[in-house]
Amino acid sequence: MAGLIILLLALYFYFDQAKKYLSIFFLFALLTAGFQFIPVQLMILPALGIGKSYDWMLIFMGIILCVKPATFLQASLWKEFTHVKIFFLVLLGLLFYSIYIQNIELSISVRVFRNFIFILSVFLFCSLQRTEIDKVFRLIVYFTSVGAFVYCIQNVIHVSLLNTVLDDYQPSVMEMQVNSGIARYYNLPVYVVPVLFFLLFDKNLLTGKLKWICVSANGLAIVFSQHRNLLISILVCLVIYYVIRHRVSFGKLALVSILSFISLFALDSVLGNRFSEGFSDIRGVFTNGLNENELMAANMADMSTSEFRFYLFYERWNYISKDILHSLFGIGLVTEDSRVARSLSFNVGGATDDTGTISQVDTSDIAWAPLIIYFGIAGSIVFLSVYFNLLKRFYQYRSDTTMIVGFLFVISLFFTSFYSILLISQFSISVLMLFAAYQYKLKSDTTNDF
Repeated sequence: MAGLIILLLALYFYFDQAKKYLSIFFLFALLTAGFQFIPVQLMILPALGIGKSYDWMLIFMGIILCVKPATFLQASLWKEFTHVKIFFLVLLGLLFYSIYIQNIELSISVRVFRNFIFILSVFLFCSLQRTEIDKVFRLIVYFTSVGAFVYCIQNVIHVSLLNTVLDDYQPSVMEMQVNSGIARYYNLPVYVVPVLFFLLFDKNLLTGKLKWICVSANGLAIVFSQHRNLLISILVCLVIYYVIRHRVSFGKLALVSILSFISLFALDSVLGNRFSEGFSDIRGVFTNGLNENELMAANMADMSTSEFRFYLFYERWNYISKDILHSLFGIGLVTEDSRVARSLSFNVGGATDDTGTISQVDTSDIAWAPLIIYFGIAGSIVFLSVYFNLLKRFYQYRSDTTMIVGFLFVISLFFTSFYSILLISQFSISVLMLFAAYQYKLKSDTTNDF
């Protein structure tokens, strides 16, 4: 019921020109199940086919398409976002390929298809003015910062308080004890990285003690997540930021890099040597090599997390590369409950069910495995071209704080894509489209100034 109420609020404010930005903010609330605060049971309506909180945003987009079709059908916008257009056409082709060539059930193919049509939200967001998009980002910063504070509280009271939106809203308290005894929770706020960048780089967003309270909350949340790849990506992004914005000398760059890695290894000792162990695992895999027999004999119980992700991706890459059609276009838009997935026999997979069956398609461990399964090499290249185009767009306007945040966020997504699926998630795609809409408006405003 909460989802329906938020949807109605989003529709109401969308047609109120003075408060239209609130409509888009409510869409992000729908995407993230109330920024992970609202129990998911209150957000969905399975009887009506609303099985995910973000389904409400698709309904919203469908309503706007019917009521104001010009929002999505402006030729100038389709021309501006050529890479988005090409990916959407490829996505339609993959839907046809999945249903009529791979014989995947219609309902299942559409279910996966819907996860990627959030890329069309850029046309919806372009209906806002740049100042309104700023307001949306500001609200995302506020709510995510509160979420980050709550995330940190979990380590004090040892109770899971936020929804785990990247893992199908698992209701259980998911934590992992490490050598230091710190509990690791897997419900980190999904926008904590761009929010941290906003807080660090935007001098006008917040000031005084409140700013540093929010910076501390988001920073500590990232540390408590014990996500080594995420921590490394943020350190790299910070170095890149100072190189771009301050044009630092080689000596200063070297000093910043050394201090960053000293901080990283200090955290390593606090968090039970998770970083050094991870690097050792990866080095061992590449040094010793990997053949198909070893892959089939691999025992997930004996693997480290880094080895597991490498094996998981390699096994799927090895499978699709044996067939030219699969190499180009993947297995298709498939989910775990389809008959095609049941015919697969991967030895290394995601979570196991009560019967011990290994997940063949679904995984939250690495973005590249489902990417090549869904799209193959050709489709993946088209998908990634959208991200590279965004990098180029954002970098061109790097003098603007919002654009440098968007630029660094894309870089962080590539870094973390080996340890999460944020790169291909609805949450990331949608917020990147908000950054893209901001860039479009910034470009238009700049052109109008001349």
